[in-house]
Amino acid sequence: GITEYKNKKIKELSKGNQQKIQLITALAHDPHIVILDEPFKGLDEELKSTICEIIKEGISCSVFHVIPSWSEPISYSDLIPEINSLTQLVIPNSVKKIHPSAFNNCQGLTTLTIPDSVTEISKDAFAYCYKLLELKIPDSVTEIGEWAFYEPRSLKTLKLPNKIKKIPKGMFSYTWMPNAVLTSLTIPSSVEEIGEQAFEAFKNLKEVEICNDPGEVMIAVNAFPSSAKITYTGKKAQPKCDA
Repeated sequence: GITEYKNKKIKELSKGNQQKIQLITALAHDPHIVILDEPFKGLDEELKSTICEIIKEGISCSVFHVIPSWSEPISYSDLIPEINSLTQLVIPNSVKKIHPSAFNNCQGLTTLTIPDSVTEISKDAFAYCYKLLELKIPDSVTEIGEWAFYEPRSLKTLKLPNKIKKIPKGMFSYTWMPNAVLTSLTIPSSVEEIGEQAFEAFKNLKEVEICNDPGEVMIAVNAFPSSAKITYTGKKAQPKCDA
């Protein structure tokens, strides 16, 4: 509890208790608009959990906006229900890693911009972003987690990074509704391994160009849908494939 601190000044309290009291004060009078600037910065895991619960219980306003500390592995889609209606997202240039489930279940997201500063996209980072139309993963990305873009129902265009070595299991997989839009795909020459169900969601995929020679890429049996015709173009095609 915080009642024991009722006679103390804010500056006399610990960082965690300062955050809690400031949040309670901000939400207590049911404001119409709330803006929180890095509410989890500098807190340990227990205090983050407490702060999350305070925020969840305090949501009753018409506009609720959190300015995140992008180094923190918080799933903002779980924390703030309103983020599920987000339609456009521009990741800041300061971000190097997109943490697990960071934007999981942002079902209204149609436009996503990932900057060249990002080197890693973690597991489930953009899973269930059903309405995402275009995806250009920058060449700076060298690691992608499993199921990172699970259920890509509406994706029309896809550009993979030309330095990635492994396409993980289930990266573009699905459970309920496949993607009926994407028909062609280019795999860059850097890729050495393609995991199970990696591109399973693209049920109308007709042409897959692998910019390498047969035997140089390890491909799981069900990595692509059965409709896909795979063509190996060899390393001489790298300038075209990696453009």
